[in-house]
Amino acid sequence: MKALLRTTILPTAAMLLYACIALPAYADTFPGSDGTVIERICSIDFDTFVEGAPAGMEKAIGATTGDVEVDNLIEQDTCVFVAGNSLRISGCDSTTYWHSLHIDLPDDIRLVTARFYIRGEDLQQEGNQFNNCYAGFWYDGLFGDRSNSLCSLARGTYGWTEVTVSLDLDAHLARDVKFTLFSSISGTLWIDDLTFLYDDECGEIEPRVVQGPLAAYINELYQPTVFMELTPAADGECPDSISGSEALQDIEMLKYLIENAYSGYSYWENQGIDFNAIYENLIELAEGSEKISVVEMERIVAEGLTDVQDGHLSIIGHERHHFLDRKNPYFADVIVERMQTENGDIDPGVEYTVVCSNCDSVEPGMTYVGAEDQLFRILSRYGIEQYQLGVFTSQDPIEASFQFQAKSAAADESGSDFSASSLFDTASVVSITLPLHESRLTKVEHQDDRVYYTTEVEGIDFIRISSFSTSYHESLQEFVASGATLAEQDRVIVDLMGNHGGRSVYAKEFVMGLNSVAQWRMYSAVFCTPATIGSGAALPITEDMPEGYAERINQMRQALERLRDRPVRNWMYVWDELTPRQMGDYEGRAVFLIDRGVASSGEALIDYSKSIPGAVLIGENSAGVGTFGEVYQYWLPNSLICLLLPCKLFLAPGIEEGIGYIPDYWLDSAEPVMEIARWLNNPDSYQFELSKASPLTPDHQSSD
Repeated sequence: MKALLRTTILPTAAMLLYACIALPAYADTFPGSDGTVIERICSIDFDTFVEGAPAGMEKAIGATTGDVEVDNLIEQDTCVFVAGNSLRISGCDSTTYWHSLHIDLPDDIRLVTARFYIRGEDLQQEGNQFNNCYAGFWYDGLFGDRSNSLCSLARGTYGWTEVTVSLDLDAHLARDVKFTLFSSISGTLWIDDLTFLYDDECGEIEPRVVQGPLAAYINELYQPTVFMELTPAADGECPDSISGSEALQDIEMLKYLIENAYSGYSYWENQGIDFNAIYENLIELAEGSEKISVVEMERIVAEGLTDVQDGHLSIIGHERHHFLDRKNPYFADVIVERMQTENGDIDPGVEYTVVCSNCDSVEPGMTYVGAEDQLFRILSRYGIEQYQLGVFTSQDPIEASFQFQAKSAAADESGSDFSASSLFDTASVVSITLPLHESRLTKVEHQDDRVYYTTEVEGIDFIRISSFSTSYHESLQEFVASGATLAEQDRVIVDLMGNHGGRSVYAKEFVMGLNSVAQWRMYSAVFCTPATIGSGAALPITEDMPEGYAERINQMRQALERLRDRPVRNWMYVWDELTPRQMGDYEGRAVFLIDRGVASSGEALIDYSKSIPGAVLIGENSAGVGTFGEVYQYWLPNSLICLLLPCKLFLAPGIEEGIGYIPDYWLDSAEPVMEIARWLNNPDSYQFELSKASPLTPDHQSSD
């Protein structure tokens, strides 16, 4: 098995602490260009241990992951080895601290390959352990001194297997490189015969091939590029027109930004979006007149991107152009119930009987026999499945046709005691056109405009959280803290309606406090280029920034200077494996109210909530804005057209751009919080009542 290069972000809760070991590893010396002697580490054989670590390596303490004061063990194994002795790392599900081993590598190299052998026995993640079992390189790079290029080591049980992991220091602008080994999971990992190869010794480094769904989004992990100075943020409005030569400058910048700042570029090019046609049409416009209409430039760009499906992508000039064709539910006022047998089981015949109707042409007792995709499961009493009829579409329909089985006249006149199924044996299928309306969630009017508040609704703890923007950092800290408080409660309703997102860390920390585990399962990658790093480096540093933000901006400013000399565009922190779902320990009932306004990091909370046992999503589908994330702003130099371009990829199971997360129960109500409270308080008798849309007059006003 050959393990290829992986770049990833580790979920550590503490910075690593280094303890130096004085004895050297096996090394060779080389004369440097300045006459000094350069020492290069060639191998670690694990024959000598000093203070609990192999000679030549540094031992570091990682993060807290468990509840019991137990460390994973780093030991020498004299019985299980490839040659000589081996390194053995073992842990259990109560591991509190885990250790990693580091070794500093020389700075005078361009390429480095680590080659070693591993063996595993029952390696698996348990409890609250971080799912870390890696080998590779830490370095100071585009993401500061926490940049890393690691390969994931195999889990389970297996015999000795060769692994190689390589790093191209030029491509990653890497310096201060360390090689690291660590495992924070249960089971036993053996490592032996660790060898380092440098530059020409490495041969041709096999490029890593992106696997799984990300392969459609990333053509090449690394490419040289050019460096262009970005236009400073524009304060004024777009001019009505610019000269032809100015338009050509803007076109050059537009092409540079699309290719070097937009995480969706490769994907949409693969899907048939003709970006070159946009540039050609703009050039034709620029060369055809002395004065070029900025509105016309906007139109050409927007029309060329018509088939792009990306809720984060925007073009802002004289107008704002969005690129998301979203699907929404449209409901009919008819409820059907899935029939049950005499034993209370679901009828294998799968019949749906009308139980409520506000439509004159449809009466209770009729049987729905139409398409399954016209059924929207709704809240109902325990053990019963009920559905509201409707359609799911990106259009704006006012009516739709539904099929029913109507009772025949012969059956009506027989007077026999037929079962529900036999009653319709002689019936005919009829299509009935019913009026439709948007979900009545669109009529909800929140009476409190605070970003975060908490109260009680019918004896149930209630939280409203409408944004994760760092502009509300103080309030969001209160929201995060409420998670631990609510962990002691048996029921909680979290209203996410209209939460367009911001910073996902608030969502994660809230769920961690409530549930001990918060996992956002996804494939992901970050597009790092002179453009994306440059836009981040241009952000102002303010005193009220969240912790770590200013440090990140400073890191980007330092990386930008290196990119001036060596411009590259890299996909970094590429995660193309999907780990199993981790479940937490919240023992209550958590309900999350969602609507079409829940987007981006708001949708991150939805995915985090799936780690909560028994969590329920109620409302309508979320916005479906998140495949392409973390937006930076860019300006064209003369037209001052602003481009909002995302630089990250997030592919999470269960969400599609423009569709979002589908709720467990759809809710067509202008009073959703009260409806959910009634359902929770009356599980054995609850029945959703159809009603016309009306202004919300809630009795759940927030408390101070």
